[in-house]
Amino acid sequence: MLIGAVCCDPFYLPLASQSGDLKVMAEALASGSDVVSANDSGTALRLLTAYFATLPTPHVLTGTERLAQRPIKPLVEALRLLGAEVSEVWPLRVCGPLKGNRTVIDASQSSQFLTALMLIAPTLADGLTIEVAGEMTSAPYVRLTEAVMRDCGAEVRHEGNCIVVPHAEYRLTHREVEADWSAAAFFYEAVALQPGLQLLLRNLRTDSWQGDAVVREWFELLGVTTELCTEGALLKGVVEMRAENAKPLMLDFRDYPDLFMAMAATACAKGRAFRFTGLSNLQHKESRRLTAMQAALRQLGFQVETDVADGVMCFDGMRRDVQTEIIVDSCNDHRVVMALAPLRSLIPFRIRGEEAVAKSFPDFFRQLDKTM
Repeated sequence: MLIGAVCCDPFYLPLASQSGDLKVMAEALASGSDVVSANDSGTALRLLTAYFATLPTPHVLTGTERLAQRPIKPLVEALRLLGAEVSEVWPLRVCGPLKGNRTVIDASQSSQFLTALMLIAPTLADGLTIEVAGEMTSAPYVRLTEAVMRDCGAEVRHEGNCIVVPHAEYRLTHREVEADWSAAAFFYEAVALQPGLQLLLRNLRTDSWQGDAVVREWFELLGVTTELCTEGALLKGVVEMRAENAKPLMLDFRDYPDLFMAMAATACAKGRAFRFTGLSNLQHKESRRLTAMQAALRQLGFQVETDVADGVMCFDGMRRDVQTEIIVDSCNDHRVVMALAPLRSLIPFRIRGEEAVAKSFPDFFRQLDKTM
């Protein structure tokens, strides 16, 4: 959608889901107004900030209270180095045009800062060299950005710690959007909690560009096998677990933060001890996810321990007795809701703020009901 905007070419993009984030982005690009709301979408905020910085007229970006708390400063500083005028305070006032062909970005808080710069880079007269300062988080999402750009006619090169994008004309054709491996994680969870269940997830690609396709391998550790076929992915819950799958689970989520919630909820429900690391950036998402998941899982009897500063969550594999009437708070976070919902096949409880799933997966509960 952003590539079409910077090219002034509204190409056809078939969408399987009218999720909240997609609607926000589409409405912002089509509004024609100089005051645009990103609502609660961090993705839209970052992509639109970069896009509006390419335009000579000022635009104001607004959004929810939580959106105002989410990181944006590294992107703002990178755009200022290129001549953009961006306000110091919320809401953001952004005005271009951009000049120069080199900037610096700290992508340690979010890979979306880098994605936003990369997507607009081919439209700049001299292209753009982006120096990546510090450690980059969620690197698979940057590779996904590169794949989309190359598929649309742009060139992307790596030179040391720099990403070089020459000036180019994007080439837009009919686009096919992959099904989402990140969302698939919550159905892997449902199968893991119901051994013997088989579930076909349609349209998941074997040659996916998405890093979260690693969910296939990770959920094998929790008793789910995957058979990839022309229709998609056939998931099967394993009744008899292998002995090595009883060991404490040790995983680093630095590159796959969106898989954490489903993996943590599943491991707790199956009594599988774990130590998960690489979780620091989860405090900057739609909710403070590490804290939100700890609170919810503890309400359900799983005494997980977290170290927010180091980005660690641990679980000893034991469940404690809990009250009978349980209401857990989703903190208005779509992925927290989707991670907790499959646990209701084992534990009776309610989730406050279930409607948050509309942000990415409006049809989630209707589809989940098919697994029960």
